[in-house]
Amino acid sequence: MTKRLIYALAMLLSTACTHYAPKPTGYFRISMPEANYHSEQLKDKRFLLSNQAHLELSDDDGQTLFFNIVYPNYRANIYGCHKTIRPEDLSTAYRDTRELTLRQAIYNQQITEREYNNAEKHVYGNLFCISGQVASPTQFVLTDSLHYFVRGALYFEQAVNADSIAPVLEFINNDIKQLMTSFE
Repeated sequence: MTKRLIYALAMLLSTACTHYAPKPTGYFRISMPEANYHSEQLKDKRFLLSNQAHLELSDDDGQTLFFNIVYPNYRANIYGCHKTIRPEDLSTAYRDTRELTLRQAIYNQQITEREYNNAEKHVYGNLFCISGQVASPTQFVLTDSLHYFVRGALYFEQAVNADSIAPVLEFINNDIKQLMTSFE
């Protein structure tokens, strides 16, 4: 009986001293490196690519070249294609790209579209940023309006929370902007 009383008293005293307060869910701090770039080539076009990424080329049937820009440290990929087009096919290619982008925003997410024009290099394009929980938060298009059409879409290798990947997304979006402005 005495042992039980001592045990109960010890349990009571040990639990009475602690105060439990629930803590909010937290995320790991992601420190992004300084942006450094190297030159890459896609068919006859050159552009700058982040040192955090590498370019993988796949099927090329002469008409369409598929490529991946891989960010291994962030488990992210930009899946893209470089397609040879005729000027009359440009509007169809743009329409298809817009439809694919709009399919991402089925839950009323906001789509921000930025136009890119470089008449000196004859490169024109659009950058689509989709906010919220979407499979592909960033997509882009580049063209010279005559011969080629490049489309890319960013995907992460796992389901992600938009808040938790914000620093990585901002870093990769800056890389995509650099790719677009350096494309020639």
